[in-house]
Amino acid sequence: MKRSRLATIALAGLFVWQVGCTSWTPIGVSELADHGKVRVTLINGDRESVYDPWVEADSIKGHRHIETLAFPVDEVAKLESHSTDEVGTALVVLGGILAAVAIAGLIDCASNGGYGCPF
Repeated sequence: MKRSRLATIALAGLFVWQVGCTSWTPIGVSELADHGKVRVTLINGDRESVYDPWVEADSIKGHRHIETLAFPVDEVAKLESHSTDEVGTALVVLGGILAAVAIAGLIDCASNGGYGCPF
């Protein structure tokens, strides 16, 4: 079975983009409404990610799929917002694509030989 190098490079790039430069940044309770996705870490170590969070009475509430979750504020150890570094991810993807092209060229050169090939 012959593979297309372009398809392999594209799939590798998509993989790197998916798992690329994302991070969780600590935030305060007052900043919840400014973020679309928040990870709530409870005192007992459990973690849940919720979307569109808000504070209601003494609870932090947010959506997960079709349900609404609520966490008492006094049981929350840490709040973190999800952020993506688009520039860093783009540079990682570009570097990965260039590395894949270079490796593919070296493999082609080693298997076929020819003028200008260092092998």
